[in-house]
Amino acid sequence: MARREKRKRNGWKALAIVLTVVLVLGVGIFFTKDYVVAKAEEKVQDALIENVLESVIHSDSDVAADAAQMAKNIYDSMSEEDKDTCRGLIDSNLTKENVANVASYVKNGDASGLKNYVKSSVSDSDKETIKSLYHKYKDQIAY
Repeated sequence: MARREKRKRNGWKALAIVLTVVLVLGVGIFFTKDYVVAKAEEKVQDALIENVLESVIHSDSDVAADAAQMAKNIYDSMSEEDKDTCRGLIDSNLTKENVANVASYVKNGDASGLKNYVKSSVSDSDKETIKSLYHKYKDQIAY
């Protein structure tokens, strides 16, 4: 009889350990999910901003260098305040449903899909704001 009670107590201990581990993992996933989603959205926003900058560079007749690399260099040289301005502009046009689509364009290197998204989703006034930031930083970058 004593063995039976001991086995029951050990069973409850094992169950309590398993439930504690599951609870800790669940809480960890809950809190890190938002961080991961935010990082993914930031990466998508950065890619869209660089794409807008690239299209602005193509329209600038003074530039003969690789537009994609130059767009990345200009974006990297921007102040955090200007980057936040660009991200805010892109974020206002980016819906939760489109994040996955744009992320797949970025992951697969689908430049035409990214350009089509920018053409259809980013307003002309937002493009003009990003263009003004391009002109602010373009002279700081060596071609």
